[in-house]
Amino acid sequence: MKKTRFACAVAFFLASSLNGPEPVQAELADARPPVEELANSGGKSLQSQKQPEAGSAPDGRTVGTASRYYQHPNAPDAPKGGRRKGAGDRGECPIVTAGTEVTPLIPENGWGWTARDSPTIWVHIAYPTGSLQNSLSGEVSLEEYPSRERSEQISVDLPKRSGAFSMQLPYRLEANQWYQWYLSIDCNSPDSANGDTVVTIEGLLKRVERPELGSQPDKPSTGEVIVRYAERGLWYDALDEAAKLACSDPQAVQRGYWEALLRDDEVKLPEEIVSTQVFCPEQS
Repeated sequence: MKKTRFACAVAFFLASSLNGPEPVQAELADARPPVEELANSGGKSLQSQKQPEAGSAPDGRTVGTASRYYQHPNAPDAPKGGRRKGAGDRGECPIVTAGTEVTPLIPENGWGWTARDSPTIWVHIAYPTGSLQNSLSGEVSLEEYPSRERSEQISVDLPKRSGAFSMQLPYRLEANQWYQWYLSIDCNSPDSANGDTVVTIEGLLKRVERPELGSQPDKPSTGEVIVRYAERGLWYDALDEAAKLACSDPQAVQRGYWEALLRDDEVKLPEEIVSTQVFCPEQS
């Protein structure tokens, strides 16, 4: 019965979001887990050890008011509806801390391009106490434009500690096609009997063809790869490669590309997100 209520709540939100409501801050309501409980992130983690000069990358490039290497594409065909703030019911949420915020790491206008048929999306979650005692899960879904055809929802586990984590979309995207992705978070306890509380974040993406880039490289990510993606407007791919490069360096020296992208004039994420801990996917 609870699963049915959650599915209905998600469906209601997705239907209402298509009408373009104003962005609101994602907040999961009240409960106070102990700070001592550390994350079960499913992979190693990396946190900025030294704050770099604002807008700088390891290769000396700068972003912001000076030169920058991420070129946000001009896309007059972009659908409306992308947003960077989450929305949902702010009712009682028994298993998470009041003030928890969930933010997709995407440009300020809510959309970006990818050249990959199964791209990776990065999301930031912040718990006011720093960590969460209980497990928190969500469901990812994808909607195609303009048909509004919606994919099956796939369950994902969220980290128990504040930081950035990744989700590789479990779908194959068609070239030159726009999609809207959703992450809906069920913030009810397993024995909750007082309705469903769901918080949803979303973003838009378009898969574009870039044959000059070739196939996705098997070799480790480099600054050159990140810049090539960023200069061609491939936000999702550039950020994912920047995360891989940061994760490959235990001393966090290579975080500069990651942080420069998140500080870009088209992105403008706050410093607490730019310098956050990065939960690196497990290496296969």
